[in-house]
Parts: sequence; structure tokens; C-alpha cells
Amino acid sequence: MKKGLAFVFLLIGSYLMSNAQRPLEEKYISPNFEKFNVHFFNNISRKYGIKKKNLWGKTKRINTAKGRYIILYYYDDGTGYNYYEYDSNNTLKRRVTEWNDGFTDDIYTMPYRIYKDFYKNGNIRFKGVSRSRFYIGNVYYFFANGKKEKIENTDSGYRFNYERVVEYCKQNGIDILNKGDSVRVFKIKYENLPSWSIESSNIKLRRTDIIVLNGETGTIIKEYQRPFPSKH
Repeated sequence: MKKGLAFVFLLIGSYLMSNAQRPLEEKYISPNFEKFNVHFFNNISRKYGIKKKNLWGKTKRINTAKGRYIILYYYDDGTGYNYYEYDSNNTLKRRVTEWNDGFTDDIYTMPYRIYKDFYKNGNIRFKGVSRSRFYIGNVYYFFANGKKEKIENTDSGYRFNYERVVEYCKQNGIDILNKGDSVRVFKIKYENLPSWSIESSNIKLRRTDIIVLNGETGTIIKEYQRPFPSKH
């Protein structure tokens, strides 16, 4: 019995270890081909008894369950739509958009955003995981026929990657994963070097505290403050 339990715990430990070692983006998306349901909007319309023509150029809110709701916006020429899905805390969880050249599907899972772009035929165009204003790890691109086009490694030049930036911030009391916008992180080129800029708003002192880290080593390149714009 003890040997059996030990084997089970070994399997669980191996699974957790392998999952922890996976690239961050692969914890949220698959690198494989996928399709979007091009009938997504029509299915929503039928489910809630909505006639598109009656709502062109209008917004409609639909309560779903336990405080959750969706909002639909129909383009006034009938060529597309926006679908927003919110939880009971009014937090945006998903956004689906139809546009002239295809569809986009955004899933918001704090602190990351899973972004997928699809061709008009429903085949995936590209997908990746982003945080704030940049992608993390690999972004996967596909041709319209479904064949893989390329893999872009957005961490190239950033051996000190985003996960290590998060750890740096935790160790230095910077709340990088807060739900607001008081701490922002950017990928930048500082003196032509791949770098991270960590910008923290200090409301009390009316300034932004900025730390620039070397993207390869994580060492501090520069620390400085930028005052808030003066009030008129």
C-alpha cells in the first residue's frame, strides 16, 4: 500500500515539475493549429432570440447567470460585431470581434491576456500570450490553409524573461500583478540593449519611479523618477 501511494505521489510530483518547466505561454495556449467557430455570433443570436438587423448600431446587455452578463454591439452596417463577457465582479473575461478580415478572440486571465486572431474561414492566423503591452514567449503564426508559417520568439534577447521580472518585483515589494495600472512593465531598447522598464506610480509623491533592468542579466541599468504632469 505504501509503495502504491509513493508511486502516485511520484507521478503527481513529476507532472507538477514538468508543468512548471513549460514555457509560460504554453501553460495557456497550444502551439497547434485550431479553428474558430465562424457561427459563434449566429449561435449567440439564436440562443437569446436576437435579430441582428433590429440591433445594428446598438448595444445590448444580456444577463446570464449568478451576476454574470454579456454585452453585444452590432456594427451599424451589419458587417460585424463585438461580444464582451463579464463575471459577477464586472471584470472583462472574454472579447470576441468580427471584422472585415476575420475574427479575434481575447481571453483575460489575470494577469495575462490570451490573444487569438483568425482568418475569415475560421483558421487560426496567429496566437500568443501578452501582459500589458507586449507578448511573452512564442507567438505562433499560420497560413490561411492551416499550415504553420513561423514561430516568433518574443523573448529573444531577454534571457532575464518576464517570469524573472515578476520574481524581481516580488522580492523588491513591487506589486506587478495588481489589477490596476499603478505598476507597468515595458520591453524597451536602452542604449540599444534589450531591457525592461518597470514603472511604478507614486501617488503620494506625485511621481513615477522607474527601474530599467538589463534584459539579459537582470542587473539594474538605471533608476530615476519622473514627476506627474503639473495641474493647471
